[in-house]
Amino acid sequence: MKSLYQDIRNKLETDISGIHVRLWNNQILYSDEGQQIPFNFPAVFIDFPVIEWGQMGKGIQNADRLVVRLYICSQSYNTSENEEDLEIFDLRENVFYSVQDLKPTDAGKLQRVAEQTDPKHTNIYVWVMDFITNYQDRVAENPRNSQEATIETLTLTTDLQIDPNTVDGVRTDKEFD
Repeated sequence: MKSLYQDIRNKLETDISGIHVRLWNNQILYSDEGQQIPFNFPAVFIDFPVIEWGQMGKGIQNADRLVVRLYICSQSYNTSENEEDLEIFDLRENVFYSVQDLKPTDAGKLQRVAEQTDPKHTNIYVWVMDFITNYQDRVAENPRNSQEATIETLTLTTDLQIDPNTVDGVRTDKEFD
């Protein structure tokens, strides 16, 4: 899971200048309550809300429909009734463009499946975007603590030598004593 998170985070940070990307820990709610360490806006928080695992064999597990939830956040202090802050829409499009079809390590391509807004916050716009992917977790893959075997190269030639004598009724290319 760590590599999946890091691949998404790196892609967002590479594609969107000045974005703050971290793992979701309900930062917006705690920020509203003054309990959260401050962070910069715009921000995207990555969450994996529910993961249903299936066993594949040899310790490998697969999540056929892993949901990757992104909390896209921008801050606004427009106080005039006539002013409207539309930055969240640009940020939303940039995030979608960045991660749609991204293929992280051990996962399939990310595909957007749902969106919604979260209007419960003061001076912060939150747009929630869900992607799905297929992900394989190989952390417990068997055999564990194994070593790679070296395989010697087999050389075949077209020279065939068959001994006309038989051993137990079988002709071989070797002479037996």
